[in-house]
Amino acid sequence: MKRLVAIVSVIVMCLMVAVASAGTVYINADNGKSVNVRSTPIGHCNNKIDGLAVGTPVEWIRREGDWSLIRFTHSTKKVQMEGYVMNRYITTNKNGAIKNTTKNMKSVTPFRATVTPSKPSGFVNVRAYPTKESRSIAKFYQGRSVAIVAMNNTWAKIYDPATKMDGYMMLRFLKY
Repeated sequence: MKRLVAIVSVIVMCLMVAVASAGTVYINADNGKSVNVRSTPIGHCNNKIDGLAVGTPVEWIRREGDWSLIRFTHSTKKVQMEGYVMNRYITTNKNGAIKNTTKNMKSVTPFRATVTPSKPSGFVNVRAYPTKESRSIAKFYQGRSVAIVAMNNTWAKIYDPATKMDGYMMLRFLKY
């Protein structure tokens, strides 16, 4: 009987650890591009069901070798689905671990710029990382004033004093 109680206790503890380790994780890729979600844990075999942008929150279900089963909202169908991503493309860090996309950004003395969408009635996406594949964290409209705090040839890291938010915007949509 003592042995049965010990075995049940170990099983319960393992289940508690498994439940505690499940939760929200984030899509990550060093190159800042979207990550393929697959219907089975096998790459390169026409089983892609979606592509998720860097920084997208997903629910981690379990690890299966080099893959993780996740629950996510499909990017176009807007329904909950389950699929597989390689373990190297998930992180517990909400801000991701982007390396290559931000390393070429040069800090500058902050200066003002005005948001100028391609259409006067349009908006410009503020992104989590300086890539078009990165998730949009806000939309700024014509005439919004922001501070540029870093830049490269294509992107600016901006700071909005009104919301105390920072993010990335393509330089071509900023007048300075």
